[in-house]
Amino acid sequence: RQVFSERRLGTAELVREAVLQPVEHMHVDDEVCLDLLRQAAEVDKRAAAQRDALLLSNGGQSAPAHSNGDGSAALEGRLEQYVRKRKLLQDIAELRSREAPLSADDFAEQMRKMQRVLSRLGYVSDDKLVQLKGRAAAEVESSDELLVAELILNGDFNELSTAAATALASVLVSENSAREVKRAPAPLPELQAPFDAVQRAAARLAAVYSDARLETDMQEYIQRFQGGLMNVVYAWCEGKPFSELCKMCSIFEGSIVRHIRRTSELLEELKSAAKAIGNEELFQKFDEGSALIRRDIVFASSLYVES
Repeated sequence: RQVFSERRLGTAELVREAVLQPVEHMHVDDEVCLDLLRQAAEVDKRAAAQRDALLLSNGGQSAPAHSNGDGSAALEGRLEQYVRKRKLLQDIAELRSREAPLSADDFAEQMRKMQRVLSRLGYVSDDKLVQLKGRAAAEVESSDELLVAELILNGDFNELSTAAATALASVLVSENSAREVKRAPAPLPELQAPFDAVQRAAARLAAVYSDARLETDMQEYIQRFQGGLMNVVYAWCEGKPFSELCKMCSIFEGSIVRHIRRTSELLEELKSAAKAIGNEELFQKFDEGSALIRRDIVFASSLYVES
């Protein structure tokens, strides 16, 4: 699974564009497979010939009568159009065949850069074996996997209270909320240190991406992880009512609900990551944090009627 969440869409686009040829790009030499490829090519050739014959046949039958009465001039015009179309289709096929190796090469180069990042950060060994960091990152889908793994393995969650650890987790899913919170309030004193840890870890990752020649705007990358709702999630963990949360920020109530629910989803993944690296104490902390925020109107089955 791709561990660069911020590049998933770009990589997926490369995959769609990269038309890999079994023999040329994948070096397939199995005789059975090669025979199937030859059969498929022959079928495609015969199908194209049948389409050509059918089009010519239809052209002759449907050609309107010309002044000479036999429609030969109309048929000749249709044939010229068809020849032009076939030439254009051949040109398209040739251009695509030239483009395919380039697309495959681009994809391979992107993968090599990503592998350099993973190796440099210790997620995989020199033999491409997944290490402890890699196992932690593989459990995360709701946030930036590498940033989460860096924070976990650096011990940035270890000394925090359950409420503070949950508030820190909320920063990791704040990419969408950051656009809604125009002027983010400063984190509470007890949350300033963990928030700074996120910013430092994001800066380190951005620097590694740049060194590996993966295009990364450091400031833009760091800005993705803002603490605009960090105080709100902390207050919710402390048992404050939802009405008080609404007074702490200027965004819609529904945005607060969505943010807390996204934090809850990430906490479940953080539990799996802690379990993957054998940190039972951290697992318990994330489990307690999940229990703290799963309450009241935020997790009601309806915003009007709680069943």
